[in-house]
Amino acid sequence: MVAQALFAFYQFWHGTLHLRGAGRLLTLAAQRNRSLQKFRLVIPPIGETTFDFRDSSSFCWVNYLLGDRPEEEGLNLVMRRYLRPGSTFWDVGANVGLISGLALTEYPDVKIVSIEPNPKLAASLKLLFSDHERVIVLNRGLSDTDGEASFFIPDGASTTGTLEIRESRPGITTRVRLSRGDSLLDEFPSLEAPAVIKIDVEGHEPAVLRGLSRVISQHRPVIIFEHLFLTDEIVQQLTPVGYARFSIHDRTGQLLPGVERGQSHNTLLLPLEHGGQ
Repeated sequence: MVAQALFAFYQFWHGTLHLRGAGRLLTLAAQRNRSLQKFRLVIPPIGETTFDFRDSSSFCWVNYLLGDRPEEEGLNLVMRRYLRPGSTFWDVGANVGLISGLALTEYPDVKIVSIEPNPKLAASLKLLFSDHERVIVLNRGLSDTDGEASFFIPDGASTTGTLEIRESRPGITTRVRLSRGDSLLDEFPSLEAPAVIKIDVEGHEPAVLRGLSRVISQHRPVIIFEHLFLTDEIVQQLTPVGYARFSIHDRTGQLLPGVERGQSHNTLLLPLEHGGQ
């Protein structure tokens, strides 16, 4: 009862009044209230899953359901231009599944592969998409090698979990399975090569792209990757032969030249056969 009442207050305060502060209250209450640590929520028309409101990732879906625009709505707008009926979309670093969920509801013929190394988030994704045969959830990280590696999950911020070594922060480290994207096609013969790939892996994007070299050369997917933790030089080096590179405006989806930092978190790699834009 207490958990439901607090959640209803958050819906009213944030969703109706559009005021700040209730999220902090919900997070603090979740430190003691176990029901807020395993809060079940229906996400129409996708399914039902559980959220832990001690973690900021829980608010991604909640705020979307309350009418907030996604922080990087431009990414989704660009995806719409290149996903075609019957094609396959790989969501690398799927987190709570917002991007996968939008693809599922907006493209009824698109197959979706949600790839997430965080075991807890992957379990939540499997529950959320359990009624949808078009969605495959893989609990692993993509990289440039097959095997295992340490994955760091900051306290209260699983959206920033990473395979990269960062400054010391409170959190936990767990071992996760790694695969090259190329290896997935060998491991899962029924898995189709992606037409569009989204990569958001907190600085591990170069390794993911190296592990996709065969997919890129043979299947020529449209690629969107986060450049937030990458230098301009590295972003430039990641452009495959025969691809054009643009930054994606976070809100409008406009394609911008160069590596734009102020208005863009993501880079688009577009095969030249798509006509440059």
